[in-house]
Amino acid sequence: MKKIFLLIPYLLLLIDAPAYAQQDPQFSQYNFNKLAFNPAYAGMRQAFCVSTLGRQQWTGFPGAPKNLLLSTDLFLRSFGGVGLVLINDQLGFDRTNIVKASGSFHLPVGPGTLGLGLEASAIQKTMGNAWVYNDSGDPSIPMNGASSTIWDMGLGVYYQVEKQLFFGISTTHIPQNIFKYNSGSSSTAFHTTRRHYFLTAGCSFNVTPEIDLQPSLLAKTDASATQIDFDVIALWRDFVWAGGSYRLTDAVVVMAGIQRMVGEKSTLKIGYSYDITTSSLKNYSTGTHELFISICTPIPDKPRNTSHRDVRHMWE
Repeated sequence: MKKIFLLIPYLLLLIDAPAYAQQDPQFSQYNFNKLAFNPAYAGMRQAFCVSTLGRQQWTGFPGAPKNLLLSTDLFLRSFGGVGLVLINDQLGFDRTNIVKASGSFHLPVGPGTLGLGLEASAIQKTMGNAWVYNDSGDPSIPMNGASSTIWDMGLGVYYQVEKQLFFGISTTHIPQNIFKYNSGSSSTAFHTTRRHYFLTAGCSFNVTPEIDLQPSLLAKTDASATQIDFDVIALWRDFVWAGGSYRLTDAVVVMAGIQRMVGEKSTLKIGYSYDITTSSLKNYSTGTHELFISICTPIPDKPRNTSHRDVRHMWE
């Protein structure tokens, strides 16, 4: 645990500007959503999990970001896990749809499990025509709107010691492909993806027999702007959690949720967070709402099959 928190001063050195220009959608409840930015997380819960998350950012601000995410991942005992993530991102008249397919290879390392992940994805971006401009003849502005689809890929590494600590590094948009639209007889670029890097770490420890404290952090950068989230969540009796988060230069977040058994084995989790904007946008918005729901069913161990030719030797 101490080693994880020793990373914090080094992460702070990465900060050079607010991250308003980052392209990937951000989520306050990222601890329940690691597959969205790290493919190595697929199958790490040793279960079949389905999750959905909706986010309304900067409520009351015209054209503010709206995000909807659906993810599922499956633990495969033979090699690791696979996952699928669908994301819809809206920002003004800019619409982005993302489909990610992930695979993770798991290796036992020390007391925990190391995941090595790869994702392949398709990104479809559509821009409307509600432009406000000074130069109507600028060829870089798609006056009548534009739509384009590109392929993408990402890599990740994730290590965890179950219910004790985790650490992950990943990158998205490795090819840095360009969206283009047809303008007359040629194609014109209207958007370029930027490579993003993510580092996440956290741990869990008992402060009382009934309460687990779970601090964590997420650092994200596109090499020109960096942002870090610091979280602390208290889980009571494996049933109710509450906590807070601080996103540098952007927001203070309060969050709470519950988890309970559904049926004989599945676990249902429901969480809500509210971002209190601390940047200059606080004068124009009433905060950010985010709702998270997931259900996980553990993958049982395969039964061990044995055979004997003689019942007298069964227990030898």
